[in-house]
Amino acid sequence: MNDVHKVYQLKEKFASLKHALYGPPLKILITFRYGFGFLRNGAMRCIYNIFEVLKNRGHKITLVFDNQFKYFNEDPGSNQDYDLFIVNHADHFKSLNLDTKGKPIIHLVHSEFFEIDKPLIGYDNIKYVAVRTEIKDYLINHYSIDESLISIILNPIDITKFNPLITETDKEIVKQMGLNKFGLFAGTFMYLREKPSINFAMLCKAKGITSVYVGELVNDKNRQFLEQYFDVVLPFHAQVDSLFKIAQITGGIQKGRTYWEGKLCKKTVFEFMVDSDGEIYDLLIESASDDDAEIVKQIVEPNLVTELILDLALNSL
Repeated sequence: MNDVHKVYQLKEKFASLKHALYGPPLKILITFRYGFGFLRNGAMRCIYNIFEVLKNRGHKITLVFDNQFKYFNEDPGSNQDYDLFIVNHADHFKSLNLDTKGKPIIHLVHSEFFEIDKPLIGYDNIKYVAVRTEIKDYLINHYSIDESLISIILNPIDITKFNPLITETDKEIVKQMGLNKFGLFAGTFMYLREKPSINFAMLCKAKGITSVYVGELVNDKNRQFLEQYFDVVLPFHAQVDSLFKIAQITGGIQKGRTYWEGKLCKKTVFEFMVDSDGEIYDLLIESASDDDAEIVKQIVEPNLVTELILDLALNSL
């Protein structure tokens, strides 16, 4: 929960500001390496939540996902003199050859492991957002980025979906899946989650509950691997919040999005810390807590996250 307190500290620094989110419309360009079809990926969901807040507040948004341009509250033929650039993948942003004209840039860094998430370097007026402390340490230790340029801001999460309130709809969704008492491990399947997922399935077996894996990239090959260990394997779907609400325990890696979603739903969370080879070096087990759920709810709320990003970009600390 240390990251939560760091976000609170940042929030307090900006407490006296007239927040840019609620001011005159800004012209904002948001870039992302993958196309719009990758919406279920955790990083993409982060951007989608931020985009929704900006759009609903009337800001003029240009989205560049891969090489596709989409415009919201904005005339595609208008002057492209942007007030702010929000970057997700450095190489993709550089390939667009955009003229930043000294305007502020926020680079959201989603991982410390992958080449695609290396930081954007060599631009003026740039600040970095790390979604957890390990990423901030990575930026400092591997790229010698000034610590004062890096802030911890957690992934935004739709708290209207991820919360402890279990509805009849939630119960019906889980019932239709044939589930009763179960543990949920969620996340896009790739090598970093192989050993953690196996360990989580074993934990569920020891507790006498059904083990469930749900995530993106659950293709035939990955499904065959996961079904060796899990009782139920599901591709990502829109009702994942219902699974979080009703699960007995939840699991994930690196204190990422699923860690906070579990906290919001007041679940005991099993969080596997892994190195760049996917080897587990620590396991965090944190019990359900009303206090944790309430404090996380305030910090991951999409309006606050977006407000902090704009304030960080447009003001000096």
